[in-house]
Amino acid sequence: MLEAAGEMDRALSRAKFSKDIYRKAAEAGLAEAQYNLAVLYLEGRGVAQSDSEAQAWFAGSAQRGYRPARERAAMAAN
Repeated sequence: MLEAAGEMDRALSRAKFSKDIYRKAAEAGLAEAQYNLAVLYLEGRGVAQSDSEAQAWFAGSAQRGYRPARERAAMAAN
């Protein structure tokens, strides 16, 4: 049981670290980082889950031409 708790702590630490890296790159305008940050917000990994924050980052990524974000936007529109 303690081993599983340790794995969960390590996974949360990795998610929070990823969030910090993605946020810096996303704020610098990197579309892939914006998309990845959106996924973290959508799933609540390393951040408080927020659909509105996720959608804002997905939109920014799509506007910068990141294909997965554009495809996601197209699917959502249908």
